[in-house]
Amino acid sequence: MRGVRPTYRHVFVVLAVVVSLYFAVRTSRAVVINQVLAVQLENAQGNVDTIKQQNAALSSQLAYEQTPAYAEQVARQQLGMMKPGDHVVHVQIAPLPAGGVAAAPAPAVTAPAVPKAATPETTPDWKRWFMLFSSPAQFAQGPPAAK
Repeated sequence: MRGVRPTYRHVFVVLAVVVSLYFAVRTSRAVVINQVLAVQLENAQGNVDTIKQQNAALSSQLAYEQTPAYAEQVARQQLGMMKPGDHVVHVQIAPLPAGGVAAAPAPAVTAPAVPKAATPETTPDWKRWFMLFSSPAQFAQGPPAAK
C-alpha cells in the first residue's frame, strides 16, 4: 500500500474548506443579529410614536389649562366660586322606590288657610331682618320665651 502524501493542493483545499466554514458561521450570526436588531428597532419606533402622541396630547392639555376658560372652570367646580350676578342652583333628585317605578303623587286636599297671628316662628327671615334694621327696639328684649 502506498501512502498518500499530502500535497500543497490537498492542504489548500482543506484550508479553503475551514475558511469557508468560518465565514459561513460568522455570516449566519450576523444575519441573526441583524434580524434581532430590526425587531428591536421596530419596537422602539412604535414606542417613539406612542410617546409623540402622548406629548401632543399633554401639550394641548397644557395649552388649555393656561386659558382663562380653564381658570374659570376650576374656580367654579373645585373652589365653589362664582361671577357677580350668577346664581347657584342645586338640584336634588329623590331616589326611586324599591319597585323601580316612581309613583305619581296624589293631589293633596288642603283646607282653606286660616290666618295666623304673626309670630317669630312663622315670620319669614327677610321680614325679621328688615324689622331688626328698621326698629331695633323690638329685638332689644331678646328672643321670645319658650312656652
